[in-house]
Amino acid sequence: MLKLPYTTVERWFYTHAPSFLSNDVQPKAVCVDEFAFRKGHDYGVAIMDAETGEVYAMEAGKNEEAIGRALAHVSRSVQYVVSDLAPAMKKAIQRVCPEATHVVDYFHVIQLFTDALERCRKYLGKGGGILNFSAPL
Repeated sequence: MLKLPYTTVERWFYTHAPSFLSNDVQPKAVCVDEFAFRKGHDYGVAIMDAETGEVYAMEAGKNEEAIGRALAHVSRSVQYVVSDLAPAMKKAIQRVCPEATHVVDYFHVIQLFTDALERCRKYLGKGGGILNFSAPL
């Protein structure tokens, strides 16, 4: 087993991975997600086939322009784009793939529901709302 530092392997991966990306792609559904090259510093965006997980494009940055550049690799055939709720994602998808349906991934839908449920629980626990059981009848 080779004893290479993690940082060396990571650097090699991000240097050489783009050369393995498909050039002639026509997926019907893609996933868009951001990732960190280095936590808190350098970010990128990746476009993957929603069915196979194959990576089609990677771009540095996580702003609307970077997302748009990545989506441009697959925009002609895409019918569905799955992403999180980031405003930059929504704008880039509307601009580059206007005919595609934007689907919010289930993780973020569940996260929104869980956050709302937690806010309700705290509100009702403080005696707010209609479920104040300490009030006399």
